[in-house]
This record gives sequence, C-alpha cells and structure tokens, in this order.
Amino acid sequence: MKYFFYDSVTTTNDFAKELASKEGTVVVSANYQTRGKGRNSHTWEGDYGKNIYCSVGLNQLCMLTPEVLASYQLMGALIVYDTLKKVAPRVQFAIKYPNDVYAYDRKETKWKKISGVLVEHEFMGSVCMVTVIGMGVNIEQDSFSDDVENPISLSLLGVSITVDNFFSELKKFIEAYVDLPHGSIFQRYKKIVNIEGVEVEIKDKTGVWFVESLMPDSRLKVKNTETNEILHISDGDSIRYKLSAEQK
Repeated sequence: MKYFFYDSVTTTNDFAKELASKEGTVVVSANYQTRGKGRNSHTWEGDYGKNIYCSVGLNQLCMLTPEVLASYQLMGALIVYDTLKKVAPRVQFAIKYPNDVYAYDRKETKWKKISGVLVEHEFMGSVCMVTVIGMGVNIEQDSFSDDVENPISLSLLGVSITVDNFFSELKKFIEAYVDLPHGSIFQRYKKIVNIEGVEVEIKDKTGVWFVESLMPDSRLKVKNTETNEILHISDGDSIRYKLSAEQK
C-alpha cells in the first residue's frame, strides 16, 4: 500500500483512480479538493486543511460479483465509523444506509452528518479495472454554508483533534479493512447499520414500508404492510428513515 499526499486536487478519487492503475493499492489524501464529489452528482464542501479528503484506490483487473462490488461502500463507511468511535468515544455515531456516517449533537438533540463515502468502479467490459473508495470527514471546520444539509464536525461536537492525528488513526483501519474477507465486512456492517425491521418512506410511493432484510449485495428488501408489495432498494436517495436509539 502506497500513500500519496497533495496540497490541492480536483478530487482524491480522481487521483486515486489514476494512481491505482499504475501503483496497485494506494491511499491519496489532500488539504483541499476543488471539485469535491458526493453521491449522485452532489458536491462535497470542505475548507482548506480542516477536514479529511481521502481515497483508497484498488487495482482489481478481475471480474467481481455484485456482493463484492457492494462491499466496498460498506467498507468505506465502516472505516470512518470505527475511526470516529476510537477518537471520540463519548460521542454517539451511526451509519445511515447506505454509507453516510452521522453523529448525535446533544446540544440540538438531533443526528447530523459528519462523513460521506463515494465509491466508484471503473470497468472494461465485465472486468473491474479499478475501485476507489472516497471518504470525507468533517474534523476542524467550524461553519458550513447554508447549502450543506445538516452538517457537523468533530470540532463542533467539542472534540479536539487535528486532521493529521485523525488521519493517523484512519490509516490503521484502512489497512485492517482492505485485507478483510468481503463476507466479514458485510456481517459487521449489517450489525452496525441495524436497519432490518425499520420503518422507511419510499420516494414516489405511498403507504407504510418496513425493511425486511439487508441483502448480501447491500440492497434493501422492503415490504408494504398494506399491499404486501416488495421492492428492492439500492441507494439512500430512494428512502427516508429516522435514526433511533437502536442505530446509536
């Protein structure tokens, strides 16, 4: 595993994708991203030098099952979650499906987003060439623009830690998770996200829905309690649900 640090990049995902194709497994980090990306063409805002902007690049060159491909977004969320739990043990954290990490703000008594994960796969035909796991974590930033929905940082939670010290801990979990079997990643994620049996709202659908199961390819099997209609959900933008004590 090789580490690369830059002062400023377009996105660490872009650089990790290119470097992984040449160097193998890489970790790319930066002080700043000029075009930070979130899921579904959303942007990821962050001040210079105040947060974690990091991507893991994996040179695959093989065909991967849907279960293995899906496990990488679970891996990214778990890496961030475990690092946060270690550096801020008194703060409550939760993974919100599929791969956002939230922190509980006791002052406002609500959950707020502290991290996002963006996974990208590059294919040639059916062969996965490169996988990139991008992680953004709010560390020392004290204010956010009004365009950012419900954000929080470790600093705003009263946790004093530098970006460098957080990254030192993050690296340990990256190195541990990269070598874990994909089935083990799924089982740990399933336990922590704890979404089975949770009531959810489905975009453009009416009625009461519950999550019947989290499937090995990370899709949710949801059921309408009135009509017994079954849907399979693969992204967080299609559902809405509230984090509760069981997700802490």
